[in-house]
Amino acid sequence: ERPDVARTVYAAFQGYKEDIETLFREHSPLAQVEKMPRIPYQIIHGADDVAVSNKAHSVPMAAEMRRLGHDIEYIAVPGMGHHEPLTFEVWRAYIDFVKNALR
Repeated sequence: ERPDVARTVYAAFQGYKEDIETLFREHSPLAQVEKMPRIPYQIIHGADDVAVSNKAHSVPMAAEMRRLGHDIEYIAVPGMGHHEPLTFEVWRAYIDFVKNALR
């Protein structure tokens, strides 16, 4: 993943008394799944994203959310990398998701 992320994360945790491994476990999105509200979720991730790994982030997050009974839709967009525009079909899925959530 991006080489600047580690420096950014370490800077964010600077000043905490716990060791970095404990902080990672406590503040990881995966550690927060049980506390997340029971609302519909949609995760959209480019299948070709090399800046943020699907395997390391969105795939485990969606799996943990499903395991704990959250209403989750996961969309891996083929051919899409980081900061690339969504296709019309994915925009439509996003808009439909929001409209359905507001009903």
